[in-house]
Amino acid sequence: MSFGRIFGLVWRGFRMVAVFSGRDTRSQFWSYAIFLYLALTMAQIAVTVPLIYGVMERRTELSVGHPELLAAEPDLNRLIPWGIAASAGFCLLLAGAVTRRLHDRGLGGAWGLMALPPMLIVLVVMLARAGTKGPNRYGDDPAAP
Repeated sequence: MSFGRIFGLVWRGFRMVAVFSGRDTRSQFWSYAIFLYLALTMAQIAVTVPLIYGVMERRTELSVGHPELLAAEPDLNRLIPWGIAASAGFCLLLAGAVTRRLHDRGLGGAWGLMALPPMLIVLVVMLARAGTKGPNRYGDDPAAP
């Protein structure tokens, strides 16, 4: 698959972020989902590395004057809100695509609520399997010529 085609599929995913009807093929869904995952990971690294670097720099400065305080744990609680916000954004951006992918399998979008940790593997398997051939109650087959 060419870079141009992948970029087109990702762009399509962003254009349809609030569309919860219709169907998505596997390539449409997975191109968009993997892009979002990589973007989330890079954003978390971009936020986390400077914060950790700042904490370590302050610990180094503190250790010069007070070596007995080195055993104290650094306060990284500032990372928690960033992680929650990034994960919530990821879920919101992916919700429409998950619904459309489930529609391609002939399933209702409510199955996407299985993204809770115990059922996440089942949901990923459902998203990875081939869609129904021909039209179904959610629309025409997006893979049909």
